[in-house]
Amino acid sequence: MNYDDAPYADDCAEGFYYTLGNAGWKLSFNYGDALAWESDFEKSSVGGSDRYFVDDVDFAFFAGHGDSGKIGFSTNYDGDGNYEKQVHYSEVKWGDRDLEWMTLVTCDTLDPDYKDEWIAHACAGNHLHALLGFKTKIEPSDAKVLGTTFADYLLDGKGIKDAWKTATKEKCDLPWWKELICNCKTEAAIIYPRVYFGTRLVHNYAQETLP
Repeated sequence: MNYDDAPYADDCAEGFYYTLGNAGWKLSFNYGDALAWESDFEKSSVGGSDRYFVDDVDFAFFAGHGDSGKIGFSTNYDGDGNYEKQVHYSEVKWGDRDLEWMTLVTCDTLDPDYKDEWIAHACAGNHLHALLGFKTKIEPSDAKVLGTTFADYLLDGKGIKDAWKTATKEKCDLPWWKELICNCKTEAAIIYPRVYFGTRLVHNYAQETLP
């Protein structure tokens, strides 16, 4: 599978990155295009190095290509030779070091048919607080200021879920006439674990806000 550089992905990711940075959040790394490596997202058991990158920060944000159950990269830095130029849901376990929130601005990655798989792998151990993305395709131009808008809503005090829902609805909803022509609809998604002690719900991350 070959993935070209995604239009507006840099604008989207850097908008999020610098908006939080300008508000006082510590900035750790900003790798785009050929410098964005799949291994930075993958767990060590498949040759990945997420513990030094996405799982070594509180909030990670990726904008680029995707497909059902995976995200795509333009270069091949795969640790074990499986799913080259891709991060497949089975190759991740996020949050067991530090990561709390992961956002994937990619087409189809959180396809509902793969929801249980994302929960089983990305959210294994209930360390990751939320995984945000899209169930369907997204217009590249709609993503241009999505990162900035999402960060602004977070900084205004909205919960993670509400901020993502509001930002994606504002920037990514297709007009009715376009939905009619293409028989399609852009749908965002958020996956988060509910942590129980016995039958008692002890953590519900749906209303969580930035510290």
